Amino acid sequence: MTWDKYIAAFEYDLRNDKFGSPHTIEAYLRDTKLLGDYMRVANPKITPLDVERKHLESFIDYMVNNLQFKPRSINRTIWGIRAFFQNLYLQEKISSNPAEGIDSLRPPKTLPRVLLHEEVDRLFESIDLST
Repeated sequence: MTWDKYIAAFEYDLRNDKFGSPHTIEAYLRDTKLLGDYMRVANPKITPLDVERKHLESFIDYMVNNLQFKPRSINRTIWGIRAFFQNLYLQEKISSNPAEGIDSLRPPKTLPRVLLHEEVDRLFESIDLST
């Protein structure tokens, strides 16, 4: 079977098992289609039944470096891909889930924005002391 047929079967299962909200289902399908599109170009002979962890790691690198996805978007995509392969595993189409154990990306830590001295002064000046 081709990627499209496995994704269509996944969609059927998601919709008939009332897996989640329509938004979750659409996101998972978008994620698996993105993986399928990538695999057709990067590894055209690999079917969903042949995917290994190294293929998924390469796909994540592609999302980071080529598509410039943010960590939050990549993590959501990983969840969709995990669900796709978990579905294949539960149907006994594959012997193990290649997405199992793939770590989520950590978003970069950012420092909180602080007020400038002028902003603090304006803030204090705006206080009505007459009440």
